[in-house]
Amino acid sequence: MAKAKTATGTTAMVKWDEEMASMAMAATATEAGVGAGSFISIKGGRLSYAGGEVPGNKMNVVILDAILENNWYKGKFDPDNPATPDCYAFGREEADMKPHADSPIPQSEDCPSCKQNVWGTADIGKGKACANRRRMAMITESDLDEDITKAEVAFLRVPPTSLKGWAGYVRQLAN
Repeated sequence: MAKAKTATGTTAMVKWDEEMASMAMAATATEAGVGAGSFISIKGGRLSYAGGEVPGNKMNVVILDAILENNWYKGKFDPDNPATPDCYAFGREEADMKPHADSPIPQSEDCPSCKQNVWGTADIGKGKACANRRRMAMITESDLDEDITKAEVAFLRVPPTSLKGWAGYVRQLAN
Protein backbone atom coordinates (compact mmCIF):
# COMPACT_ATOMS: atom_id res chain seq x y z
CA MET A 1 0.00 0.00 0.00
CA ALA A 2 1.05 3.56 -0.65
CA LYS A 3 -0.38 7.00 -0.17
CA ALA A 4 -1.81 8.81 -3.20
CA LYS A 5 -3.75 12.02 -3.75
CA THR A 6 -7.37 11.54 -4.69
CA ALA A 7 -9.34 13.64 -7.18
CA THR A 8 -10.48 15.85 -4.29
CA GLY A 9 -6.88 16.50 -3.21
CA THR A 10 -7.02 14.39 -0.06
CA THR A 11 -4.51 11.68 0.69
CA ALA A 12 -5.75 8.09 0.77
CA MET A 13 -4.23 4.63 1.00
CA VAL A 14 -4.13 2.85 -2.34
CA LYS A 15 -3.60 -0.83 -2.99
CA TRP A 16 -1.29 -0.55 -6.00
CA ASP A 17 -1.75 -4.15 -7.14
CA GLU A 18 -5.50 -3.51 -7.40
CA GLU A 19 -4.93 -0.14 -9.08
CA MET A 20 -2.53 -1.72 -11.63
CA ALA A 21 -5.00 -4.53 -12.31
CA SER A 22 -7.71 -1.94 -12.93
CA MET A 23 -5.44 -0.04 -15.32
CA ALA A 24 -4.58 -3.26 -17.17
CA MET A 25 -8.28 -4.05 -17.61
CA ALA A 26 -8.89 -0.54 -18.98
CA ALA A 27 -5.99 -0.90 -21.43
CA THR A 28 -7.29 -4.30 -22.56
CA ALA A 29 -10.73 -2.80 -23.21
CA THR A 30 -9.14 0.04 -25.20
CA GLU A 31 -7.23 -2.42 -27.39
CA ALA A 32 -10.11 -4.87 -27.81
CA GLY A 33 -11.01 -3.55 -31.27
CA VAL A 34 -7.46 -3.57 -32.64
CA GLY A 35 -7.29 -6.07 -35.44
CA ALA A 36 -11.05 -6.43 -35.49
CA GLY A 37 -12.75 -5.72 -38.77
CA SER A 38 -12.20 -6.90 -42.30
CA PHE A 39 -9.42 -6.10 -44.71
CA ILE A 40 -10.02 -4.61 -48.12
CA SER A 41 -7.89 -6.41 -50.68
CA ILE A 42 -6.32 -4.82 -53.75
CA LYS A 43 -4.77 -8.06 -54.98
CA GLY A 44 -4.34 -8.12 -58.75
CA GLY A 45 -5.65 -4.56 -59.01
CA ARG A 46 -9.15 -5.71 -58.02
CA LEU A 47 -10.92 -4.43 -54.92
CA SER A 48 -12.55 -7.07 -52.78
CA TYR A 49 -14.22 -6.73 -49.43
CA ALA A 50 -16.22 -9.01 -47.14
CA GLY A 51 -15.56 -12.02 -49.34
CA GLY A 52 -16.55 -10.54 -52.68
CA GLU A 53 -15.33 -8.30 -55.48
CA VAL A 54 -16.37 -4.66 -55.26
CA PRO A 55 -18.69 -3.76 -58.17
CA GLY A 56 -17.03 -1.33 -60.57
CA ASN A 57 -13.75 -1.72 -58.66
CA LYS A 58 -14.56 1.50 -56.75
CA MET A 59 -15.50 2.11 -53.14
CA ASN A 60 -16.58 5.26 -51.32
CA VAL A 61 -15.11 5.31 -47.84
CA VAL A 62 -14.35 7.62 -44.96
CA ILE A 63 -10.76 7.26 -43.79
CA LEU A 64 -10.68 7.33 -39.99
CA ASP A 65 -6.95 6.98 -39.42
CA ALA A 66 -3.70 5.78 -40.95
CA ILE A 67 -0.56 4.47 -39.26
CA LEU A 68 2.85 3.28 -40.39
CA GLU A 69 3.28 -0.48 -40.72
CA ASN A 70 6.51 -2.40 -41.36
CA ASN A 71 6.51 -6.10 -42.32
CA TRP A 72 9.42 -8.49 -42.77
CA TYR A 73 9.14 -12.15 -43.76
CA LYS A 74 12.01 -14.60 -43.24
CA GLY A 75 10.95 -16.57 -46.30
CA LYS A 76 9.25 -15.63 -49.53
CA PHE A 77 5.80 -14.12 -48.99
CA ASP A 78 3.03 -16.35 -50.33
CA PRO A 79 -0.08 -14.26 -51.10
CA ASP A 80 -2.19 -17.43 -51.38
CA ASN A 81 -1.25 -18.49 -47.83
CA PRO A 82 -1.09 -15.28 -45.80
CA ALA A 83 0.80 -15.54 -42.53
CA THR A 84 1.88 -13.19 -39.79
CA PRO A 85 5.15 -11.44 -40.69
CA ASP A 86 8.20 -12.72 -38.82
CA CYS A 87 8.90 -9.16 -37.68
CA TYR A 88 6.44 -6.28 -37.77
CA ALA A 89 5.93 -2.84 -36.31
CA PHE A 90 3.25 -0.16 -36.11
CA GLY A 91 3.76 3.50 -35.32
CA ARG A 92 3.06 7.15 -35.93
CA GLU A 93 6.67 8.29 -36.43
CA GLU A 94 9.31 6.29 -38.34
CA ALA A 95 12.00 7.28 -35.83
CA ASP A 96 10.03 5.75 -32.95
CA MET A 97 9.14 2.42 -34.56
CA LYS A 98 10.37 -0.86 -33.10
CA PRO A 99 9.34 -4.51 -33.52
CA HIS A 100 5.97 -5.35 -31.99
CA ALA A 101 6.20 -7.36 -28.77
CA ASP A 102 4.48 -10.29 -30.54
CA SER A 103 6.90 -10.38 -33.52
CA PRO A 104 8.11 -13.99 -33.80
CA ILE A 105 11.63 -13.06 -34.99
CA PRO A 106 12.47 -9.42 -34.13
CA GLN A 107 15.28 -8.20 -36.38
CA SER A 108 16.51 -5.21 -34.41
CA GLU A 109 15.93 -3.11 -31.31
CA ASP A 110 14.29 -0.47 -33.53
CA CYS A 111 13.24 -0.06 -37.16
CA PRO A 112 15.48 2.86 -38.17
CA SER A 113 18.66 0.87 -37.42
CA CYS A 114 17.40 -2.48 -38.76
CA LYS A 115 19.41 -4.11 -41.54
CA GLN A 116 16.15 -5.31 -43.15
CA ASN A 117 14.92 -1.70 -43.43
CA VAL A 118 17.67 -0.62 -45.86
CA TRP A 119 17.29 0.00 -49.61
CA GLY A 120 18.77 -2.82 -51.66
CA THR A 121 18.01 -5.62 -49.16
CA ALA A 122 14.93 -6.97 -50.96
CA ASP A 123 15.27 -10.40 -52.58
CA ILE A 124 13.86 -8.94 -55.80
CA GLY A 125 14.47 -5.39 -57.04
CA LYS A 126 16.08 -2.43 -55.29
CA GLY A 127 13.64 -2.16 -52.40
CA LYS A 128 13.81 -3.04 -48.74
CA ALA A 129 13.45 -6.54 -47.27
CA CYS A 130 11.11 -4.92 -44.72
CA ALA A 131 8.05 -3.56 -46.51
CA ASN A 132 7.08 -0.07 -45.32
CA ARG A 133 3.32 0.38 -45.71
CA ARG A 134 0.45 2.43 -44.39
CA ARG A 135 -2.53 0.79 -42.72
CA MET A 136 -5.72 2.77 -43.08
CA ALA A 137 -8.84 2.30 -40.98
CA MET A 138 -12.06 3.26 -42.74
CA ILE A 139 -15.79 2.81 -42.87
CA THR A 140 -17.82 2.47 -46.03
CA GLU A 141 -20.11 5.22 -47.22
CA SER A 142 -23.12 2.96 -46.76
CA ASP A 143 -22.37 2.76 -43.01
CA LEU A 144 -22.89 6.54 -42.80
CA ASP A 145 -26.54 6.04 -43.77
CA GLU A 146 -27.14 3.70 -40.84
CA ASP A 147 -26.21 3.73 -37.16
CA ILE A 148 -22.57 4.83 -37.32
CA THR A 149 -21.88 3.36 -33.87
CA LYS A 150 -22.42 -0.08 -35.45
CA ALA A 151 -20.27 0.61 -38.52
CA GLU A 152 -17.65 -2.02 -39.25
CA VAL A 153 -14.12 -0.70 -39.44
CA ALA A 154 -12.35 -2.00 -42.53
CA PHE A 155 -8.60 -1.87 -43.07
CA LEU A 156 -6.51 -1.35 -46.18
CA ARG A 157 -2.77 -1.84 -46.42
CA VAL A 158 -1.24 0.68 -48.79
CA PRO A 159 1.71 -1.11 -50.46
CA PRO A 160 5.17 0.48 -50.78
CA THR A 161 4.63 1.20 -54.48
CA SER A 162 1.56 3.32 -53.68
CA LEU A 163 2.98 5.36 -50.80
CA LYS A 164 3.97 8.27 -53.05
CA GLY A 165 0.36 8.56 -54.25
CA TRP A 166 -0.97 8.37 -50.67
CA ALA A 167 1.51 11.04 -49.51
CA GLY A 168 0.43 13.29 -52.38
CA TYR A 169 -3.21 12.85 -51.41
CA VAL A 170 -2.46 13.73 -47.77
CA ARG A 171 -0.54 16.86 -48.86
CA GLN A 172 -3.45 17.85 -51.12
CA LEU A 173 -5.89 17.59 -48.20
CA ALA A 174 -3.57 19.63 -45.98
CA ASN A 175 -3.48 22.42 -48.57
